[in-house]
Amino acid sequence: MPTVRIYLKDEFRWIFTLLDKEVSIGRSLENHIVLPHPDVSRHHAAIRKEGKRFVVQDRSGKGLQVNQLTLPQATLRNGDTLRISAYRLIFDA
Repeated sequence: MPTVRIYLKDEFRWIFTLLDKEVSIGRSLENHIVLPHPDVSRHHAAIRKEGKRFVVQDRSGKGLQVNQLTLPQATLRNGDTLRISAYRLIFDA
């Protein structure tokens, strides 16, 4: 099962299993993955399943940092790191 491991700074917080076709990430409690930090947008990003691959897309308008590159969207590979404010999300295929 594909997952994301979530860290606040360097402290492990939890693992989220990517079961839904689309998983929303942001500060709002309406998201699947809630990151309570003022620098996180209410609806910051989404990870969606497209066939056998997973694509992350910025929803904040600020761009999303994937492996130290700021991108509007990216196809995720095993071990990719997403940075959202003080959080790190590591994709495990």
